[in-house]
Amino acid sequence: MTVGLLVLAAGRSIRFGSDKRLALLNDGRALLHTTLSSAVSSDLPVRVCLPDKDDELAEQFLGLGVERIIPCPRSDRGMGFSLADGVSRCHDWEGLLVVLGDMPFVMRETYLSLANALTKNAICVPFYEEISGNPVAFGSNFFSSLEKLDNDLGARKIVQSNEQAVIEIPTFDKGILIDIDAPDDLFSSDFSH
Repeated sequence: MTVGLLVLAAGRSIRFGSDKRLALLNDGRALLHTTLSSAVSSDLPVRVCLPDKDDELAEQFLGLGVERIIPCPRSDRGMGFSLADGVSRCHDWEGLLVVLGDMPFVMRETYLSLANALTKNAICVPFYEEISGNPVAFGSNFFSSLEKLDNDLGARKIVQSNEQAVIEIPTFDKGILIDIDAPDDLFSSDFSH
């Protein structure tokens, strides 16, 4: 089964105050660069959703080993729109992990555990100490629902309305719970990879 990683990095970073994709973590690495490096290290195909005409970043990421950049012209309307645009360009996959670009500490092993557990009619959700996190993996049977998203909530409703399809994946990866929403998050966490 072909499973890929769809990285969402087309947001406007309104809460952050600047382009958080370029913000530096404690170790000096850029936030999105770190997320993508971990994703690419999984050896699964990686595609990245970026705002339309974000050519400079697109070129950098292709150099990292990203398979394809997906322009998301509706990204300013919310995460659901970016996700819908991204999924529409992944029909050659039988499943995908929705990877949030502002979650740089997810481990390679977590991506692989989710991908290995996924089937076409399953949704795999990682858990750390009984708390659910991201990324969430969707089999291709859910692609049409993902393509209809038109809000800023992402795919949460799809997971909630398909509980019978959800497979909980236990992990030792605290990174599934850590996202960077504000500049203070870059420094307040002593979490290192």
